Amino acid sequence: MEVRKSNIFLLPGTNEKTVHLFHFTKGKIPILLIHGFHSSEKIWISEGYRKDTISFAQKFAEHDFSVWLLRFSDPTHGNIHDLTMIDLLSALKMIEKLEQRVHTLVGHSMGGIAIRYLIKKHGLSGPLGQLKNVVFLAVPHHGVSLAQVFPNIGTSTELLFEYFSRFLSKTGYERILNRAYFQLLSNSEIIRFINTPKIELDPTITWFNAIADKDIIVPENSAQLPRHEIAAAEKVRLLEKKFHATHMKNAFQFLYAAIEPLFEKFPRIERERILENLKKIQSNAEYLTAPPIYHVNDCAEWILRKITY
Repeated sequence: MEVRKSNIFLLPGTNEKTVHLFHFTKGKIPILLIHGFHSSEKIWISEGYRKDTISFAQKFAEHDFSVWLLRFSDPTHGNIHDLTMIDLLSALKMIEKLEQRVHTLVGHSMGGIAIRYLIKKHGLSGPLGQLKNVVFLAVPHHGVSLAQVFPNIGTSTELLFEYFSRFLSKTGYERILNRAYFQLLSNSEIIRFINTPKIELDPTITWFNAIADKDIIVPENSAQLPRHEIAAAEKVRLLEKKFHATHMKNAFQFLYAAIEPLFEKFPRIERERILENLKKIQSNAEYLTAPPIYHVNDCAEWILRKITY
């Protein structure tokens, strides 16, 4: 049962945890901003990497959007199916109940995968019945990369299973790999589901796809939505824009969160090797990631110029 505290709604979530739905500001156009793995709604109210900018939430509020922010119940250890079909869907139903519609969805990284998964599973009915725009910001449509952490594995789920099976029981690694970050690998069941037999983008919706030019976690070829991979592509309104990647200062913490459930299971020499790889990522300015979410002014203005009202 949902609970309201001022502008915060507390909804039942995955693993008996709580979904937080924040109503940031009132307006005429309901929009929901959905964060990614190991993140929270705070990413939408931060000011990006430039001091002269404002947050995504403020930017949309200035243009008469009714801004809603979702905090997944378990964005680090949950699985994408439950985070989508329980957390995201319950939030959308609450917004529809209060606003009568959901006009625009914005998803960063895993948040964008959750949007695609929900639309393919649920269809454009119920709370999605009046959806006009979907915005993807650095979304790994074709899978994330763990190549810098686990050399010779890259984005392959099969190789990851083989690698972990050396140190974990079958039950142990299957349970751990049923968590969000590993479900984002290119050959995972979730990624295959949303891309097979072709990528489905409904022609009644305007689709935005902001990608990075150099991103070690969401490479450009993963974030792109090539026309030849889209069903009935000639009917789809897809707008793509490339942003320059910036150095991710918290890369160590982000990537460690992905592998932390596995870490203590590894032999000491393996743990040392993985930590060394993570530290290289943290210190090397060539390792870049997560650009559009930090290009608030440029990215938000691009969306607002092209958005379907």
